[in-house]
Amino acid sequence: MSDLQRLRELGASMRVLCVEDDDAVRRELHDFLARFFERVDLAENGEAGLERYREERYDIVLSDINMPRMNGIEMSRAILAERPDQPIVVLSAYNEQEYLMQLINSGIQHYVLKPIDTTQLAGLLCTIAEARRNRQLTEAHYARLEQDTVKLQQRIRAKAEKLQAQQHTDSLTGLPNLQSLTEALKSIAEEQRDFVALLLIDIDHLQYVNELYGSDSGDRVLVQFANFLQMYAEGKRYSTYRVAGDRFVLMERAPYLDTEKYEMELELFLDKLRALKVRFHDDELPVGIDVTIGISFGQEKPFEHANMALRYAKERKKQFAVYNTLIDTTEKIKKDLNWKERIREAILDDRVVPVYHPIVDQRGDIVKYEALMRIVETREKQPHFISPLFFLDTAIFSKQYTSLSSNMVGKVFETARESDHVFTVNLSFDDISNKDFQRSLLEQITAKGLGSQIILEITESEAITDYTIFNEFVKKARRLGIRIAIDDFGSGYSNFKYILDLQPDYVKIDGSLIKHIDTDPQSLVLTRAITRFCHELGITVIAEYVHSEMVFNILRSFGVDEFQGFYFYEPMEHI
Repeated sequence: MSDLQRLRELGASMRVLCVEDDDAVRRELHDFLARFFERVDLAENGEAGLERYREERYDIVLSDINMPRMNGIEMSRAILAERPDQPIVVLSAYNEQEYLMQLINSGIQHYVLKPIDTTQLAGLLCTIAEARRNRQLTEAHYARLEQDTVKLQQRIRAKAEKLQAQQHTDSLTGLPNLQSLTEALKSIAEEQRDFVALLLIDIDHLQYVNELYGSDSGDRVLVQFANFLQMYAEGKRYSTYRVAGDRFVLMERAPYLDTEKYEMELELFLDKLRALKVRFHDDELPVGIDVTIGISFGQEKPFEHANMALRYAKERKKQFAVYNTLIDTTEKIKKDLNWKERIREAILDDRVVPVYHPIVDQRGDIVKYEALMRIVETREKQPHFISPLFFLDTAIFSKQYTSLSSNMVGKVFETARESDHVFTVNLSFDDISNKDFQRSLLEQITAKGLGSQIILEITESEAITDYTIFNEFVKKARRLGIRIAIDDFGSGYSNFKYILDLQPDYVKIDGSLIKHIDTDPQSLVLTRAITRFCHELGITVIAEYVHSEMVFNILRSFGVDEFQGFYFYEPMEHI
């Protein structure tokens, strides 16, 4: 079914407001939209459009930007302030960065250039209409499930009353105990209908209370915390349990999982907990209770999975963690042990090697090479290069990363010494903060006279935890003639102040922006803004992930200096 046919079907019950100051364009839009939508209302400027919107309310608003009395952006901001989820499509002949940034900052997600391509507009409107229909179906489904949940809640309460026998109750707090929880989970599993949301809560450092104030004070903490859990769960669908000395459970069974609801309730739980204080002696200040929480959602092994999440949170000093397959230590241990041995053998057998990915200028001529780490393994008598994506985490965890990095960098420097090419080498903050690695790196560059041939690429991310160490390293490197590049700029933590502080020689724009630049206006706007900003500071801009001639031409059109990607070359074993 074509977009036009689908739009005619979906728009039959929808109302559209079209705001346009040009009479001819307004009439044309009305005639086009009236073919699909139940009702199409018109307004000649933003002020009239806002007034009409407040009177009627519409499923879709289409608006020009430049209009008298109130422009389209001002009108859209007023509409979104009242109804943040209102779909708005901006129609404009302007494709300037200033306008696009205003739209992005205003929360407007849809933009169509004039002269209007009706096929493109129909496709966009069809997407919006489909989202509206799906939302309506979801809301109706949610209402039915809410009714079912009420019935299930009644059954849960009836069973809970039968489980209050002494063998199912914790003698100190009066809460159901581990046996009670085990039977409840077993019952849910046998029915094979409901999901379980389970929060396993561990009171931090309870042993300190026992040591400082005695076990009676520790018991007082447990009782007060149990009362707090019961008060929190009152009126909600949670069951409360004490499953071990300092461990408690909040558990809910539900026919489906609404993760947004659980996020909100967890935040509420932690807010209320901060207000809970325990006083051990009259002359001492009250003390708060700190907890660590492991959370699981699902039907299989909810308690075991929550326990894995709790252990994960404690190891990483997080307040809570939600179970997922990456946390499941069973498979992770197997993979880690396997990769640990494979890495060890690769280092012993000298199979850690660099490959070289060319970087070209605007003419397509190679100007430098990025050195990338690989482990070589033989498969079916052919060499197979394995990316760090598969083994880097294990290498760091097993303390083999420094050996890998040293092997790889040493080989890059040997290649550089035998040629006049320029090479870029990726460094992490772990590399920089390792004094032995840092010293060896700079000594090798000095001894071999490679300063002018080496560019150090440093990932722009939140992983840098000590800027004093980082800045001192950069100063030492620059004294040797080494140039500095920021890698993956725009990947999620981009900070323009970071560029101003570091003043790098190069900025490499992350592939997440480049790969969609030919289809995503936001990626284009952000990439162009980064390029302009860097050029004003005299910084060379490199774009990675260039995968087509169209992407190359777009980047070249607004002045990107250098390019890297499979459109030009794949990584090479030899150069």
